[in-house]
Amino acid sequence: MKKVLSVFLSLVMLLSVTAGLSFNASALDSSGLCGTNATYTFDAETGILVISGTGDMRGYTGSDISPFANDENIKKIIIESGITSIGYADFSGCMGLTNILIPDTVKLINDFAFAGSTNLQNVYYAGAAADWNTETGLKINTGGNDPVKNATVYSDCWYGTCGNSAYYIFYGTNMLRIFGKGAMDDCPDEDTQPYTIDRDKVVYIVIEDGITTIGKYAFSKCSNAKSVRIPSTVVAIGDYAFDGCTSLNYVYYSGSPMQFKDVAIGEGNEDMTDNAAIISGGETLFKITYDFNGGTKDGAGSYVSYQVGYAPNISEYNFINTLGVTPPNGKTLDAIEINGVRYELGSGYMLNCNTTYKYLWKDHAHKYVTKIVKATTKTNGSITEKCSVCGKVLSKKKISMPQDYILKKEDYTYDGKAKKPKVIIKDLKGKKIAASNYKVTYEKGRKKIGAYKVTVTFKGKYYKGKKTLKFRINPKGTTVTKLVSNKKKSFKVSWKQCKKDCSGYEIIYSTNPKFGTYYYPYPVSNGNKNTSMEIKNLDETGTFYVKVRTYKIVKGKKYYSNWSKAKSVKVK
Repeated sequence: MKKVLSVFLSLVMLLSVTAGLSFNASALDSSGLCGTNATYTFDAETGILVISGTGDMRGYTGSDISPFANDENIKKIIIESGITSIGYADFSGCMGLTNILIPDTVKLINDFAFAGSTNLQNVYYAGAAADWNTETGLKINTGGNDPVKNATVYSDCWYGTCGNSAYYIFYGTNMLRIFGKGAMDDCPDEDTQPYTIDRDKVVYIVIEDGITTIGKYAFSKCSNAKSVRIPSTVVAIGDYAFDGCTSLNYVYYSGSPMQFKDVAIGEGNEDMTDNAAIISGGETLFKITYDFNGGTKDGAGSYVSYQVGYAPNISEYNFINTLGVTPPNGKTLDAIEINGVRYELGSGYMLNCNTTYKYLWKDHAHKYVTKIVKATTKTNGSITEKCSVCGKVLSKKKISMPQDYILKKEDYTYDGKAKKPKVIIKDLKGKKIAASNYKVTYEKGRKKIGAYKVTVTFKGKYYKGKKTLKFRINPKGTTVTKLVSNKKKSFKVSWKQCKKDCSGYEIIYSTNPKFGTYYYPYPVSNGNKNTSMEIKNLDETGTFYVKVRTYKIVKGKKYYSNWSKAKSVKVK
């Protein structure tokens, strides 16, 4: 009675600790210890938890909670050979768990190991059916382990790795399943698969989503395999992967027919590609060979799909447009030769797994159509004359994109009159674009000091798009009226007052009469009433050259007049 009460109290404590937790995201480390000599690795992408090592897994009671408990992200558990027991409450509350693989070295599943893991569906047990849930084989303690007892149990299973993150399991006497992620290993030859001993028993092969490459010789000599399921995640099938699969009747591919055409299939896989019916989305894929008789098509000999039993008519649409064939210049489709037999346009035909088509052409009258792609402010355009029947290009001319947008004048001096600068546009080759190809609109006003927009809108057959240009109306300038030096290392400059449309003045001075880059940072005189300034504490003596300009602040931006003529003064 005490033992039963202890087990009950442990379960109550376990449930009370975990009841308020949220398990949407896994907090499980990618690896760690789960027993004295037992370790785990977890792949969050696939949800696969692998237990490795030897001996017992650690159990958890009371407030001591398993690192795996209540983790919804655990989907599959693989316990490797060498582990001898699954501990108390190890996988309790793993609601996402659907499959577990157990080796025959495990002899005990402790109480509550799978309590609350109610979505567990399949158990793959490497031991014999007679040893499952027995005192002498693998014992399952009764407390809280209904999920593992109620699951479908497959005994006499074999499993292991067949890639860095890929695994295999053979079960149910005839099923070989590959799961995990990434590439399967390449086998050195046809007799070195990890499941070679059972390959004569394999009837069905299932490859799960996540596997990207089927390795070389992966299923070679699985001579009794009748079907294989390949997911859309597979992008390549290695050489001789299905060599010797002489009973293979069906290949079920989960992606679209267009996706299957992009799967890289290595050599030596004819037992799959030529003999089996490859089915994708309810359609059967047929491998066909083309003889275009002067025409062209990329990917000749690839797979195409048709509904099973479909017998389309011979037509240009079916054999040129649908298959993307380019006829020889000056030719149109006359007939199709199928396996050596001529079929006229309009007649029906049946598909076989391996069919050879030969295209037979005849001359046609060209029907040239002119296509214009307008040039934009960023890309060139084109004028192409092309035959609508055969695609022959008679001529192609480039429309050079606009490159230089020139305002005849970008800076004006305020005089109270509206300004309207002329626009000139040149293309990428420097050739002037006629004004008939665009419309110019000007911002309203354009009389006062400030900046104004000019919008160019392209129109007509050859150009499209818009471009915005700007020009400025600047304040009137001033002149230096007096320049004297009465003190050492200083001078005083005076200038004519700007009584209207002026916010202040700026002075520039240098010992270089051409100024260039050799000038001092110019001081500013704010307000239009100040008409002189003394510059003190100069760094050097000699002849100084001085100029003055006005400025006007409009909406927080300064607009400047031209500099006045320079005057000079000698400074001691």
